[in-house]
Amino acid sequence: MSDLKHNKRQDFFGARRPQRGITLILALLFLWILSIIGLVAMNGSGLELKMSANALQKTVSFQEAEDARELAEQAAESVVTTMKAGGAFPTSIVGYYNVTGGKARPNIADSDFWSDANTSNYVSVNANNKYVIEYLGRKTVVLDDRTTSELVYVFRLSMLGVGLDGVSHTLAQTVHMAN
Repeated sequence: MSDLKHNKRQDFFGARRPQRGITLILALLFLWILSIIGLVAMNGSGLELKMSANALQKTVSFQEAEDARELAEQAAESVVTTMKAGGAFPTSIVGYYNVTGGKARPNIADSDFWSDANTSNYVSVNANNKYVIEYLGRKTVVLDDRTTSELVYVFRLSMLGVGLDGVSHTLAQTVHMAN
């Protein structure tokens, strides 16, 4: 009992030495280090969660642009059928532009062009995908065999896909040729 009152203990050989409380200090230090590591890991996982959500939204917006591309290609093929039958390019349809002969092109890079206030600029499939068809004229192209050429109708298709969050956007363009 008197050993406890005087804060003394015995070592392995029975010699008395004062207690220093180093075990408690080391345990608290180790606990503090583990807490810091845990906080850093939690912050890192929150960032990873945000990054994966952004990647998902970018993928969704890209898929929406791809859906619009498929629909725009179908619409361009329909225009070709009309033009082959003697009809003209349908400039009266919203989102269809005849830019042959140096006529003005739509400014698709301007975000206001695609805004909901300007629905007369584009074909709106739904809230998440929209497209524009520009008729570039008829061009002669050399085929893969490099010896034959063919006169084709050429279109520039511009598509906007919007992610489910309404923030992520993918603007894509392609050239579509049909004979």
